Amino acid sequence: MKLRLHSELKKDQILLGLEHLRKHTKFFSKFNKKQLEAFEAHFKFISFKEKQQLTKRGEPVDYLGFIIKGSAQTLIENVQKQILEEGDCIGFMACLKMQGAEIQQCDIFAKEDGYLAFIKLDDIRLLAKRDSQFTSFIFMQLSLLALDYVSNQFLGKEYIQHNQQQILETASKKIITMLDNLGVVEVVDPKKKKKQIDENDIKTFRHFWNELEQKEKRLFVQYSNLVEINTSEIVARQHDNTNSFYIILQGELVEFKDKTAGKIYKVGEIIGIKEYLTGQSYSSNIYGRGKCLALKISQSGIQDMIEISGSSVLQIVSMLTRFEAYQLRKQFENQFPDLILNFKSKIENEVEQLKAINKPLTKKEQFTTSQLTNNYFEINVQKIAKNNQNPDIEQEVIAPLYLLDIYKNLVSKRGYQPNEIKDRKDPMFETGLSIFLRDKAHEQRAELLRQKKLQKQSKGKQIQKEDDELENIPIDPFEQLNNDYYNVLLENEKLHDLVFLLEERIKEMNEQHKQNKEELQKMQTQIRKNELHKELLSLDLARQILMPADKTQRKKTTLYDNYHLQIVENKKFKRTVVAAERILTLSQVIK
Repeated sequence: MKLRLHSELKKDQILLGLEHLRKHTKFFSKFNKKQLEAFEAHFKFISFKEKQQLTKRGEPVDYLGFIIKGSAQTLIENVQKQILEEGDCIGFMACLKMQGAEIQQCDIFAKEDGYLAFIKLDDIRLLAKRDSQFTSFIFMQLSLLALDYVSNQFLGKEYIQHNQQQILETASKKIITMLDNLGVVEVVDPKKKKKQIDENDIKTFRHFWNELEQKEKRLFVQYSNLVEINTSEIVARQHDNTNSFYIILQGELVEFKDKTAGKIYKVGEIIGIKEYLTGQSYSSNIYGRGKCLALKISQSGIQDMIEISGSSVLQIVSMLTRFEAYQLRKQFENQFPDLILNFKSKIENEVEQLKAINKPLTKKEQFTTSQLTNNYFEINVQKIAKNNQNPDIEQEVIAPLYLLDIYKNLVSKRGYQPNEIKDRKDPMFETGLSIFLRDKAHEQRAELLRQKKLQKQSKGKQIQKEDDELENIPIDPFEQLNNDYYNVLLENEKLHDLVFLLEERIKEMNEQHKQNKEELQKMQTQIRKNELHKELLSLDLARQILMPADKTQRKKTTLYDNYHLQIVENKKFKRTVVAAERILTLSQVIK
């Protein structure tokens, strides 16, 4: 079903609201005037009422929404987790294709009356073709927002320079092959001469890279530079700003802070993506550790990609966001391995309790429950922390413990499928629309029908009033007869017009019949000529075969030749007749 919702705010009201958000919210602070106007042009602005449901857990995420005015509360199993305020976003992780975010993980209800700006996820690809600059800018901001949420969830903190390297001239196909094979180890096997993947670290950059289509890979490599970094050559200098980031293809890089060696960056890791997205400076120096090859992506290269294909850039930004989010999660897992085991054991205990209370879970339910901790949530744990002051929770691991609370709420209800859309009795659920958009479509449709009914009623009252006024006017009997006479004349004229039209139509049909008859005669004549031509050819060939070869005698004319001459003479005669008819016609015109 195609969704047709219209904005319920005027342009001036929308721009005033967006200008207010630009001054008072973090997400809209980077918008300029032109981008605010583009936001107003491409998004729909609709109202919601207090206690109206905006999302329903288990339904597909089909729109990207921003709260322009008002507030909403996020609930999991009727437990309030956070309050969404002006400028907060709904559905951005599904827009970036984050794992587990393709369906609604929470119920969101309006806390007070307000307005929501939304765009369908299916329409974003079309928007990328119409306005690639604006769409790419939005995706960059959504990427920062998603990484900020993931960093807060797993690390408990916000996700908030360079020298000229030697650029190597390398074919794009070769670079794509290098990226495709990141993390692949060659194993000597006489039976199977194939490359095997190192299973110790499955989700390298290669895993996310191979989610792109071939055209997107070619575009990314075409506007990137393959650079060579020598031993001890500086890649990033502390406190320097950057407009590029690097993907390590071969070799290693090492981080130094206060002359102390720190993290070692290996093949498949990205350097500078955080600084590139946030505009912050590097917090340490990064040097080459031996000879290294890296793919450098600059801001100008991204802009060139946007000019060529905005939709491809959206997929590339989504891929980089998913990879960086995975790195943040991995950082948390490496920092708190015992806490991860504690998470899994508590989740397993929840499942065991469900088994004891209800019938055993199916394999499908067990699988989805075990995969729950790999999903991402549109939950801001900072807002949860403000409403829940627990002295027993350590500050450095406060975010993961709040996530554990969310996991427990999600598995506490029997039969919950986090990665599966539930069946609904609502017939509009099959259309793919979420509950808020369905309710709003019903509301606008009912309002439209009500307005049409009112217009019809008002129109009927006006007609009835005019009829009553005419009935109250005294009518002269001679005038009435005169009016009847003229009405009869009008009807008579209409009948004459209809008769004339019918006669014209009959003439056209007769002419068409005559033309069809002439064409049929021409076709029959042509068929007879072809048969005669065929017969003459066969007779001529037979005569030539039976006639003795005599080279001394002159060549005699055949029946075919005579037939051909006859056709030529007939054509000349027809041309003469046509010319005579034209002369006769001209003479009559002159007279």
